[in-house]
Amino acid sequence: MKPSSENALPKSAHDDGGRFPIIAPIIVVLIIGVLLVVGALPRLHQRAVLAQEAQQTRETVPLVMVATPHLVPEGGLQLPANIEPILETVINARTQGYLSKLYVDIGSHVKAGQVLAEIEAPDTDLQVTQAEAQQSQAMATVGQSLADLARLKANLQQAQTAVVQQQAVVKEAEASLASTKAKLMQAKAGEAQSEAALSQAQETLKEKQAALESAEAQLALARATNNRYQQLLQKGFVSQQEADQTAATLKTNEAAVTSAKADIQVAQKGVEAAQHAVDSSKAAVEAAQADVEAAQQSVQAAKATLQSLEVAVQGARADLLAGESAVQANKDALTASQANTNRYRVLRGFEKVVAPFDGVITSRNVDVGSLITPGTTTATLSANSSPMPTTGMFGIARTDVVRVQVNVPQAYIDAVRPGSLATIQVRELPGHVFVGKVVSSSHALDTDTRTFLVEIHIPNPQGLLVPGMYAEVTIKPAKQVYRLQVPATALIYDSKGMRVAVLTPDSRVHFQPVQIGRDYGKEVEISSGLAPNDRILLNPSDTLVEGMKVKAINANSSNLSQ
Repeated sequence: MKPSSENALPKSAHDDGGRFPIIAPIIVVLIIGVLLVVGALPRLHQRAVLAQEAQQTRETVPLVMVATPHLVPEGGLQLPANIEPILETVINARTQGYLSKLYVDIGSHVKAGQVLAEIEAPDTDLQVTQAEAQQSQAMATVGQSLADLARLKANLQQAQTAVVQQQAVVKEAEASLASTKAKLMQAKAGEAQSEAALSQAQETLKEKQAALESAEAQLALARATNNRYQQLLQKGFVSQQEADQTAATLKTNEAAVTSAKADIQVAQKGVEAAQHAVDSSKAAVEAAQADVEAAQQSVQAAKATLQSLEVAVQGARADLLAGESAVQANKDALTASQANTNRYRVLRGFEKVVAPFDGVITSRNVDVGSLITPGTTTATLSANSSPMPTTGMFGIARTDVVRVQVNVPQAYIDAVRPGSLATIQVRELPGHVFVGKVVSSSHALDTDTRTFLVEIHIPNPQGLLVPGMYAEVTIKPAKQVYRLQVPATALIYDSKGMRVAVLTPDSRVHFQPVQIGRDYGKEVEISSGLAPNDRILLNPSDTLVEGMKVKAINANSSNLSQ
């Protein structure tokens, strides 16, 4: 069964409604793409045109005009300067007081040593008197200390003499002690000898006593024998001869006993004499011992006295050193007093203010009656104003020779030397040319200005040149100096400083930093940064960049060169 048309329409409509959400975004994307293409095509075309133009610019080598710097000989270096006096100073007071006399005024010509003013300084005069009195007192003290020093020297010499004498006494006492010791030893030797003699005498006595006993025993035997023989003789038992022999023997023994007794008496006397000698020698030893002790005491006493005298010498020497120190101290005090006196005398000499050199008084800041203080003076402005300090009493300047100090550029450091001639001209003195010489140079460059200081002296006998004048100085260099000049159009001044476009040997642009000197209008002096054989671009354009290849036209020959 076929469907009806009514049913077919709704189905178709249902199918379209299902595809529409897919087709709509595609259409939107296509539309946006078309719009982008339409907008980007002009830009792409413009970029292509610019790239083509840039390529043509890069392939096109620009033409530039080049020339070398000018070497201009320097006929004379002209510089501005101020004229100053050869000597100028401020005269200050050295003493305090009141100005009593005034002999000069502004413009006065004075000579060195001329009195300019006098100051009344009573305080300084009193100080001089006091210093002189102190000096006299110091001189008297030195004299007294010298007298004390002489006395101390005499005391030291006396003490030293006493020491020498006492040393002799000590030696004498020691010699006496040695003598007494020798006598003691001799006495002891005599004592020993006498004791030995006593012992020998006692032994002899003992021997004599033994001999006596033996003789007495023999005598007793002989007496008994004799008595017996006499009895036997009477009885006729012995002969007369035998009896006589016994009688003779008896007599002999009796004589022996008598002799032995006599020997004993002699021996006893020898013992007594030896004992007496021993007693005498002991007494001599005791006396010698006493003499030794006395001599030792004398030596000790002499040494004690010598020690005390040596101590006295040391004390005298210490006193002498103290006296010498006192003399030196007093001399130092006298020297200080003399220096103080001289100082005040010098200050009193400064009561007269004199000119230090020949010159002209350029200023006067004092009047008669002004209070003068060392180093500064005071000047009164008005009756109601307070004193105003000013510098110095007078100003003085020597103007018979004036000096000029100028700063010379670095290029002339070898050309301007001491002895170089210089001329000075002043606009207010037309027709006058003053000639001088360079006398000194600093030989050191100022890093900011690249100049060095030069001083010139100019004779000014007539006084035409007045200090403070402005003048033009022309210095003739000792040797020829050439200055390097370039056209002013060649200079480039931007954030990188002053530069010049230079053509390298391979015809490329290089921007060279330079320093300029004097400006002559169309041309400018180059003080540093260029060499005479450098090729510079006369009118560099803003399109030039570092390292750009160019074609150069010589400004002198108008020929092209690579």
